Amino acid sequence: MEPADGDPMDPFVAAAIGDLSWPDAMDRLAQSGGAVGAVLFKLEGPFPLVASSARLVAVTEDYLRGGWNGHDERHRGAALIRRNGIAVDDDFITPEQIAKSPYYQEFLARHQLRWFAGLRIGVGDEVWCLSLQRAVNHDAFQGDEMRRLLGWTARLSSAARLAREMQRQRLGGLFDGLDFMQVPALLVDQAGRVVCLNARAEALVGPGLDVRHGRVVVGCPRAQAALDRALSRRPDRPGHHLVFEPIALDRPGQPPLVLRVIRLAAVDSHPFGPGHTLIMVDDLAAGLIPPHRVVRQVWGLTEAEAGVALSIAAGCDIDETARRLGISRETVRSQLKAAFAKTGTGRQSELVALLGRLRTFAQETDPPPRG
Repeated sequence: MEPADGDPMDPFVAAAIGDLSWPDAMDRLAQSGGAVGAVLFKLEGPFPLVASSARLVAVTEDYLRGGWNGHDERHRGAALIRRNGIAVDDDFITPEQIAKSPYYQEFLARHQLRWFAGLRIGVGDEVWCLSLQRAVNHDAFQGDEMRRLLGWTARLSSAARLAREMQRQRLGGLFDGLDFMQVPALLVDQAGRVVCLNARAEALVGPGLDVRHGRVVVGCPRAQAALDRALSRRPDRPGHHLVFEPIALDRPGQPPLVLRVIRLAAVDSHPFGPGHTLIMVDDLAAGLIPPHRVVRQVWGLTEAEAGVALSIAAGCDIDETARRLGISRETVRSQLKAAFAKTGTGRQSELVALLGRLRTFAQETDPPPRG
């Protein structure tokens, strides 16, 4: 396969700034390296295949599904990639060993692949690898080709750092929005480490929800197991979010915290992003209720009806609402019935849930003062 014309770094830079998808960038980069495809992954920690060219999608799926990560001879080249910036098959395995290796003779042969060159990409304190793959009927990487590929590593690292900074800014906008909506949130990277948490999440850190040695720790073993499973799982389809079942965290003497875990599609579309899993925390004791004016404008409630509805939403019962607002129980019931009719609800729980959806406008308040 002949290398493509033009600057081989152009596709990588284009993907870093969002002008090109990573699979397309990998395809073009592979062609520039005289390869049939490329795969991008981190050398440390778990082994998620972060991005691959279209030609290798089926190969990477087979790799993960078939458990070939545990039999991958090329792990032996990881130290060489870290130290020298590049490693090829001849650096760590002999032709005789290749002839007897299930990884080469079963897995790679099934996909008509044979040779690879692994290039180091440095992003902060992380080491990534760009793995170029050649078919069985092509020659191995060697000599001048290796020196040319080694010259890519510094520029690949620069582009990767640019990609991380671009995604950091995008995620900063996401966290600004979550702060505005008063949603406690944490961002976790692929290794399960907390990258950042907003002020509302920091306020909830305690015995039931903690961050220790950079990792989220919850008090309940069952909840911890569910959270760990969510953080380690990859999306089933590239480019799609993966939303998990809510995880309840019990707190003595208080309503539980509820974790909502979303594996972001960024794991595929922005592989160098600082974090890939969003954990949003619902604090059922927070008392977030929308302002009177919003409730009145949205459903046409009167001032009195809105006061009763918001008192109920804040956790007060009929008697307490009557005392706080200085009205009779019968008046509370009448105004609550009117609020039910205007909001299309029929029970107090439905009304509370409906008002809770106006989180964007919510403000942390006490129930209405006594009349």
